Amino acid sequence: MEIYYNSVGRNGLLLLNVPPDTNGRISAEDSAVLVAFRAERDRIFASDLAQGARVRARHRTGFRADNVLDTAYHSYWAATRNDATLDLRLDSVTSFDIIVIQEYIPLGQRVTSVGLAIDEGDGIYPYTTPDHPLCTTVGYKRIIRLDHPLRTDRLVFTFHALAPPVINRIALYNSAK
Repeated sequence: MEIYYNSVGRNGLLLLNVPPDTNGRISAEDSAVLVAFRAERDRIFASDLAQGARVRARHRTGFRADNVLDTAYHSYWAATRNDATLDLRLDSVTSFDIIVIQEYIPLGQRVTSVGLAIDEGDGIYPYTTPDHPLCTTVGYKRIIRLDHPLRTDRLVFTFHALAPPVINRIALYNSAK
C-alpha cells in the first residue's frame, strides 16, 4: 500500500514488477501479496464518504460544483479564476483520514497548491497554511493521507493554480474502517 500511495497517490504509475519464474508463472508468494494488496485497496476505497454531500463554489461558473462528487471521468467543475474555493458540506460529522483529489487532465494539470479549512463545530478554521498546504500539485490523482483522522461535516478547499482549476473528483475515505 505504501508503494501505491507514493506512486498512484502522487500522480504517477504503479509498476508492480512481478516477474514470472522459469516456468512462466507468477510465484505463489508474489500472487498472494498481490491478492492481499488488492483486497486492502478495495477495502480502503470501497466507500466514498463525500457521496451525498452538498458542494458550492465561491464563484459560479457554467460547470456545477457537485460534478466533483460523481464518478464520470468527463464530468468536472471549472473555476473562473486561478484562485478558487469549493465548500463541501457532509450530511453529518464524518471521520476520514484520506482525501482524493483529481484534475481533469485533458485540459491540463493546473493546480499548484490546495488549502483546506474545516468546521470544528464553532466555525471554520484553517487546517493548512500557505507555507504548508494540503498538497502542492494534484494532476490525474492525488491521494492525501492525513496524520490523524479528521472529524467534521464541512470542508473548504482552496485551489491555487496556473490557470483556472478544473477538478473532476473529490473523495473522502476512512482507512481504519
